[in-house]
Amino acid sequence: MTEDVRPGIVFQKGAKLTTKKLFLALFLTGCLPAAAGPPAKSLVRYREDAEIFSRHLQVQILTGQVAIYAVEKEKKYSEKKTAYYVYFPDNREKEPPYYSSLFLVGPAGTKAIKLHLKDHGRCEPFFLWLNEKWFFGRVWITDDTALEFILDLESGELVKKTVADFSAWSEKDGK
Repeated sequence: MTEDVRPGIVFQKGAKLTTKKLFLALFLTGCLPAAAGPPAKSLVRYREDAEIFSRHLQVQILTGQVAIYAVEKEKKYSEKKTAYYVYFPDNREKEPPYYSSLFLVGPAGTKAIKLHLKDHGRCEPFFLWLNEKWFFGRVWITDDTALEFILDLESGELVKKTVADFSAWSEKDGK
């Protein structure tokens, strides 16, 4: 297990860099300037932990003809509309643990993928298309710990996966 690992993001040559992508890249690499004053200790601690990832996130590559039955408004498309995802949350009316599913369907030459989000927290996950084949996700497993990953639709692999501990952020706010 290593600590304080800041994931780097590489955009494909010619990929359009939007404000969202730039902010995400700066946030993940720790390049955003401090709000005021000299830099204090990091409010987010990043670490790699394969055991935590395997306990809370499972990647399943779907084979054959894949059809995701969802209302069109539930599909979240990539910028060029060649890929989309659909998130099926667990019933939040019941007590945790929560088990949700995320389906990703990419352009030709990529894989259709189902992510099983197991035993995750009450906070809604955050998902973002980085380009037509790379997908970012943040899944909260506790109130102050999240799994952050980048998924490559061509290989079906998680190319980056870190555990982000925001407990220092809570301590700063007096929580």
